[in-house]
Amino acid sequence: MRSHGPRQTSRAKQEAPVLFRPGPDLGCRVQVFAEKRQIHLNLAFKNLAALAIIGLDHRHYDLIDQMADAMPGEHSFARACMQLSATLRGIELAHGGCPLLAEPERSQVMFDAVADFLATLGREAKTEGLWFVPKSRELSSTTAQSPQSTEQKADFGSVPRRRIFKKPAPQSSE
Repeated sequence: MRSHGPRQTSRAKQEAPVLFRPGPDLGCRVQVFAEKRQIHLNLAFKNLAALAIIGLDHRHYDLIDQMADAMPGEHSFARACMQLSATLRGIELAHGGCPLLAEPERSQVMFDAVADFLATLGREAKTEGLWFVPKSRELSSTTAQSPQSTEQKADFGSVPRRRIFKKPAPQSSE
């Protein structure tokens, strides 16, 4: 019989595994990170790489992990990172190409995006342990629904909040 090329499978082709030796210093720090969050060491390296590639760091892990837990399928942490990266890129484009780099404003925008995503699924975003949530914004139950439901709004100065996500008002035809 003739072969018609490689056998087709229903699964997408996986990338080759990435192997590296982190060395004792990096390995020890990531080991502590993984143990604190009760995840495997390889998953910790993979998720930290996803954060780094979009310009975030380990401080954002707990927030993005909430979004990833709500996403179905494989590679949910990487997909959550990419979705938040797109949100930040959209804000950058709305500001004429100027990225939102100032902290904690940038992290607050990400929190709002995660909280909105979770609210659409009937879930709440946890604020406990997030370094960038102002103490005045933390609720006694350590959870917050959508940012619109809180009494205090963060001052973002000239950053337009949600304007790029709202649907345009229908225009009347006369």
